[in-house]
Amino acid sequence: SRVISSGRNVVVEKPLSYDYLHIKKLSDMAKEKGVSLICSYHAAFSNDVKYFLDNRANLEDGLGKLVGFECDFYDPYYLDGLRLPQSDSLHGSYLDSAINALSVIARILGLERMSSVTDVRPFISKDNLHSEVFYEKDGINGVIRTDWRKGLNLKKTKLIYEGGHLLLHHSMQRIEKFDGENTDILDCNAEKAERLLNQYLSTICALENGSADIVPHSTMYKLLLGYEDN
Repeated sequence: SRVISSGRNVVVEKPLSYDYLHIKKLSDMAKEKGVSLICSYHAAFSNDVKYFLDNRANLEDGLGKLVGFECDFYDPYYLDGLRLPQSDSLHGSYLDSAINALSVIARILGLERMSSVTDVRPFISKDNLHSEVFYEKDGINGVIRTDWRKGLNLKKTKLIYEGGHLLLHHSMQRIEKFDGENTDILDCNAEKAERLLNQYLSTICALENGSADIVPHSTMYKLLLGYEDN
């Protein structure tokens, strides 16, 4: 808050906070000061998501109406029956990974479809090692799966249409289009740069362009934490 109060732009790693009211206070403060506050949601700023948004009409051509999505966000934080030390501060797979997936879906569907906690229904395992989040609104059904038990570092989002699907492979920075008969693979990383480097560069570009609300933090964490406005 001191950096925002000084009138400087801010980029922070996720999580911004696990206290929704604190997040809202920071977001309101940034708006009041006229500065950008960006949380680095890696997948939301990935090359494949950017490519999809820039070429959406062409990619969706011939696929029909969007009817669903499946997000799989896996991290290898539980191996051989033991939770790895680097996960101690992450508060479980739901809070660490579901926010990343939610940020991707928010950019694709638009905030008008991601504004109410009644739109999402999370189911979290007691050990916090895996979770499922179900979404249903306006004829679109979706699921977000997070898991630390598979030994995989994998993030992907499948957009399901009436006549096929688009697979946004965040880990491999590519898009696969299936039109019901054929599959085309589109490389979204022509420079062959490392994934996280590309995502941080995109985050900085968003900051330079003043796109502080490209993934509004208050809305994302409201959904994640199940906060109801009074």
